[in-house]
Amino acid sequence: HEGTLLHNTSQVDLEAVDAQRFPRFAEAAYTECVLRPGEILYIPPGHWHFVRSLSVSFSVSFWF
Repeated sequence: HEGTLLHNTSQVDLEAVDAQRFPRFAEAAYTECVLRPGEILYIPPGHWHFVRSLSVSFSVSFWF
């Protein structure tokens, strides 16, 4: 993405991956989880992540 606002945002749409534009994406390793009420997930700085909310939720992000 051009500009500074989205400089750390992936160009891959994870819900509709363009296999021609990103042919090696299918080889990417990933971890999937579903959090239950009261659980939290810590994502270390610099780690790419994608979140899909299954219900109303609250999230906090800090970009250092």
